[in-house]
Amino acid sequence: RKDGSVDALTIRLDRGIWDVHRTHRFIHHEIGTPVRALDFSHDGALLFSGGDDGAVYVMDVVARGGGADGGSSSSSSSHLVGFVIGGHRGWVLDLKACPLGRRFATAGADKTVKIWDLGTRKNIHSFDDGHEGSIWGIGFSSDGKRLVSG
Repeated sequence: RKDGSVDALTIRLDRGIWDVHRTHRFIHHEIGTPVRALDFSHDGALLFSGGDDGAVYVMDVVARGGGADGGSSSSSSSHLVGFVIGGHRGWVLDLKACPLGRRFATAGADKTVKIWDLGTRKNIHSFDDGHEGSIWGIGFSSDGKRLVSG
Protein backbone atom coordinates (compact mmCIF):
# COMPACT_ATOMS: atom_id res chain seq x y z
CA ARG A 1 0.00 0.00 0.00
CA LYS A 2 1.23 3.47 -0.67
CA ASP A 3 0.44 4.66 2.88
CA GLY A 4 3.17 2.42 4.37
CA SER A 5 0.81 -0.18 5.80
CA VAL A 6 0.40 -3.88 5.03
CA ASP A 7 -2.80 -5.90 5.44
CA ALA A 8 -2.59 -9.59 6.34
CA LEU A 9 -5.62 -11.51 5.12
CA THR A 10 -7.05 -14.95 5.78
CA ILE A 11 -8.65 -16.45 2.70
CA ARG A 12 -10.81 -19.59 2.81
CA LEU A 13 -12.94 -21.33 0.22
CA ASP A 14 -16.19 -22.44 1.84
CA ARG A 15 -18.74 -24.25 -0.34
CA GLY A 16 -17.55 -22.46 -3.46
CA ILE A 17 -17.53 -18.98 -1.86
CA TRP A 18 -14.33 -17.15 -1.01
CA ASP A 19 -14.30 -15.85 2.56
CA VAL A 20 -11.73 -13.07 3.10
CA HIS A 21 -10.94 -11.47 6.48
CA ARG A 22 -8.23 -8.99 7.43
CA THR A 23 -6.38 -10.45 10.41
CA HIS A 24 -3.88 -7.62 10.92
CA ARG A 25 -2.91 -4.22 9.60
CA PHE A 26 0.79 -3.57 10.02
CA ILE A 27 1.77 0.10 10.06
CA HIS A 28 5.54 0.36 10.06
CA HIS A 29 7.04 1.97 7.02
CA GLU A 30 7.34 5.73 7.14
CA ILE A 31 3.97 7.34 6.51
CA GLY A 32 3.62 8.15 2.83
CA THR A 33 6.28 5.66 1.71
CA PRO A 34 4.83 2.83 -0.37
CA VAL A 35 5.36 -0.82 0.45
CA ARG A 36 6.81 -2.38 -2.71
CA ALA A 37 7.78 -5.91 -1.70
CA LEU A 38 6.20 -8.65 0.44
CA ASP A 39 6.96 -12.31 1.02
CA PHE A 40 6.25 -14.99 3.59
CA SER A 41 8.87 -17.37 4.92
CA HIS A 42 8.35 -20.87 3.56
CA ASP A 43 6.83 -22.06 6.84
CA GLY A 44 4.44 -19.08 6.86
CA ALA A 45 5.61 -17.86 10.27
CA LEU A 46 7.37 -14.67 9.12
CA LEU A 47 6.20 -11.86 6.87
CA PHE A 48 8.83 -9.66 5.21
CA SER A 49 7.96 -6.20 3.94
CA GLY A 50 10.16 -3.70 2.09
CA GLY A 51 9.43 -0.21 0.91
CA ASP A 52 10.53 3.21 -0.20
CA ASP A 53 12.04 4.02 3.20
CA GLY A 54 14.83 1.48 2.48
CA ALA A 55 13.85 -0.66 5.46
CA VAL A 56 12.83 -4.30 5.67
CA TYR A 57 10.45 -5.28 8.46
CA VAL A 58 10.35 -8.90 9.61
CA MET A 59 7.11 -9.74 11.40
CA ASP A 60 6.30 -12.90 13.34
CA VAL A 61 2.68 -13.49 12.30
CA VAL A 62 2.16 -16.96 13.80
CA ALA A 63 3.65 -16.89 17.30
CA ARG A 64 1.61 -13.85 18.23
CA GLY A 65 -1.76 -14.90 16.89
CA GLY A 66 -1.86 -13.68 13.30
CA GLY A 67 -1.28 -16.97 11.53
CA ALA A 68 -3.05 -18.60 8.68
CA ASP A 69 -5.81 -19.79 10.99
CA GLY A 70 -6.94 -16.16 11.38
CA GLY A 71 -6.46 -16.29 15.13
CA SER A 72 -6.51 -12.54 15.68
CA SER A 73 -8.85 -9.69 14.93
CA SER A 74 -8.07 -6.74 12.72
CA SER A 75 -5.74 -4.31 14.47
CA SER A 76 -2.77 -2.03 14.16
CA SER A 77 -0.04 -4.48 15.06
CA SER A 78 3.26 -2.80 15.76
CA HIS A 79 3.91 -5.42 18.46
CA LEU A 80 4.33 -8.04 15.73
CA VAL A 81 7.60 -6.61 14.43
CA GLY A 82 10.41 -9.05 15.11
CA PHE A 83 13.09 -6.68 13.83
CA VAL A 84 13.85 -3.99 11.28
CA ILE A 85 16.78 -3.92 8.87
CA GLY A 86 17.82 -0.71 7.15
CA GLY A 87 20.31 -1.93 4.59
CA HIS A 88 19.46 -0.16 1.33
CA ARG A 89 20.24 3.40 0.28
CA GLY A 90 16.93 3.79 -1.50
CA TRP A 91 13.79 1.84 -2.25
CA VAL A 92 13.55 -1.89 -1.53
CA LEU A 93 12.00 -3.11 -4.78
CA ASP A 94 11.83 -6.86 -4.17
CA LEU A 95 12.57 -9.42 -1.49
CA LYS A 96 12.39 -13.18 -1.29
CA ALA A 97 12.64 -15.74 1.48
CA CYS A 98 15.13 -18.53 0.84
CA PRO A 99 13.50 -21.99 0.68
CA LEU A 100 16.06 -23.24 3.21
CA GLY A 101 14.50 -20.99 5.85
CA ARG A 102 17.58 -19.32 7.33
CA ARG A 103 18.05 -16.43 4.91
CA PHE A 104 16.28 -13.91 2.76
CA ALA A 105 17.39 -11.59 -0.03
CA THR A 106 16.53 -8.01 -0.92
CA ALA A 107 16.95 -5.97 -4.09
CA GLY A 108 16.87 -2.23 -4.38
CA ALA A 109 16.89 0.94 -6.37
CA ASP A 110 20.47 1.40 -5.09
CA LYS A 111 21.58 -1.28 -7.63
CA THR A 112 22.38 -3.84 -4.91
CA VAL A 113 21.21 -7.30 -3.91
CA LYS A 114 21.74 -8.26 -0.29
CA ILE A 115 21.49 -11.62 1.45
CA TRP A 116 20.51 -11.57 5.13
CA ASP A 117 20.86 -14.12 7.91
CA LEU A 118 17.73 -14.43 10.06
CA GLY A 119 19.64 -15.70 13.09
CA THR A 120 22.17 -12.86 13.30
CA ARG A 121 19.93 -10.28 11.56
CA LYS A 122 22.95 -9.17 9.56
CA ASN A 123 23.82 -8.75 5.91
CA ILE A 124 26.04 -11.72 5.05
CA HIS A 125 26.68 -10.82 1.41
CA SER A 126 26.09 -7.84 -0.82
CA PHE A 127 26.24 -7.82 -4.61
CA ASP A 128 27.21 -4.20 -5.26
CA ASP A 129 28.14 -4.39 -8.93
CA GLY A 130 26.83 -6.07 -12.03
CA HIS A 131 23.66 -4.01 -12.40
CA GLU A 132 23.57 -0.64 -14.12
CA GLY A 133 20.19 0.35 -12.72
CA SER A 134 17.55 -0.48 -10.16
CA ILE A 135 16.97 -4.17 -9.47
CA TRP A 136 13.25 -4.89 -9.79
CA GLY A 137 13.17 -8.63 -9.27
CA ILE A 138 14.97 -11.49 -7.53
CA GLY A 139 14.24 -15.17 -7.05
CA PHE A 140 15.70 -18.23 -5.37
CA SER A 141 15.90 -21.64 -7.00
CA SER A 142 13.69 -24.26 -5.32
CA ASP A 143 16.72 -25.76 -3.54
CA GLY A 144 17.86 -22.34 -2.27
CA LYS A 145 21.33 -22.67 -3.81
CA ARG A 146 20.96 -20.09 -6.59
CA LEU A 147 19.67 -16.53 -6.71
CA VAL A 148 18.78 -14.55 -9.83
CA SER A 149 18.28 -10.82 -10.15
CA GLY A 150 17.24 -8.42 -12.86
